[in-house]
Amino acid sequence: MKINNIYEIRNDWEKQTEDVRKGIGEKDKIEDLFFRFFDLKELIPKEISLYKEIDLLRRDRIIYSDCKTGYVSRGEAIRLEKFLNFINKLIKKLKIHPIKIYFDTNIISRTKDFRIKKKDARALGVISNMNNIELFTSKKTKREIEECEDESQKGMMIFVYNLIKKIPEEKLLKEISSSVGVASIGVCSIGGGFCVSEDNLFKKIKEIFDENDAEHIFQAIKNDLDYFITLDKKSILNRISGNKNELEKISNDMKFLSPSDFIKENEYN
Repeated sequence: MKINNIYEIRNDWEKQTEDVRKGIGEKDKIEDLFFRFFDLKELIPKEISLYKEIDLLRRDRIIYSDCKTGYVSRGEAIRLEKFLNFINKLIKKLKIHPIKIYFDTNIISRTKDFRIKKKDARALGVISNMNNIELFTSKKTKREIEECEDESQKGMMIFVYNLIKKIPEEKLLKEISSSVGVASIGVCSIGGGFCVSEDNLFKKIKEIFDENDAEHIFQAIKNDLDYFITLDKKSILNRISGNKNELEKISNDMKFLSPSDFIKENEYN
């Protein structure tokens, strides 16, 4: 049993509970869920109360079916909710949060020409079906898509872009107070007692990556994402190994991986 399986079990439990409420719950499927549910015990530290609580729930695993329809009785939804509540408590107690992934523009743009390795294409299919992830991109991605001159290709990319969550856009420039008409090195005075300066994090990222890539990476780091997924080996992935120390200081533990390497790291087949 892996921690990532908890989200899959929760999603299946929510569906079965809803089916029971509708009067179409199937006993065989629920019995299978019970086996998977009690396997969760191996993930629970013995010192926390949930370790004993999961054993107490065994007495509630008897499910009654409607004699006329053969489906699980609607009233059993209340019993199933106890198990669903336990799963949510376990997720909260173990501090299991969805993995937040940033998709670089080249992930979306491959939908127009399919220039992608089979292993990465398969990996993207697996990622899209994972229950414990959240996919993000940024307005920077849309601006790059808008540069496409082929309207058909642009339309397909916008379609995919709109299916992905957007992170709030962080400003590359920030305002700083200053004496009127006075600016320090690297700062442009705009009058009125304040100036604008390029964000220090963005400056450091640009020392490693091209400016265009740096904008994506800046947005992902500022929004505390866990992974930056890209197909750009030459300009991004190949620069990671030679700049590990610098990246550790500024990346907020965000990892840079290709889709296939992400699947390997998270032990998905």
